[in-house]
Amino acid sequence: MDEARARQLLDDRLHELDESSGGVRTEQDEFRDEVGYEGGRLSQHPAEYATDVQEVEEHDHALDNNQQERARILAAQQRLDAGTYGICVDCGRQIDDERLEARPQVDRCMPCQERSEHRATR
Repeated sequence: MDEARARQLLDDRLHELDESSGGVRTEQDEFRDEVGYEGGRLSQHPAEYATDVQEVEEHDHALDNNQQERARILAAQQRLDAGTYGICVDCGRQIDDERLEARPQVDRCMPCQERSEHRATR
């Protein structure tokens, strides 16, 4: 993949993540204002409490996922700077351009990614 195209894709994805995180933080603030979330206290009614906990967990999960994805994008940008972008970290082969186009932050070719996921599920 062309370096300029890779940089653009990574920059665009980083911008999307930052916007998404900002939106989640806004929702989080609105939720806390709505339920009077102060000092970690949520609704007292069991059903409302469960809903409140789920809402807090969903916001936290979304922000955590965005943070992890952001780290992968920053690592890909570092690989670009180092001249190793598009090379599988496991086998050293070139990653397919189609894969990089779809997910520019990836660091493994499909066969190595599948092996990695298989080992992780054991």
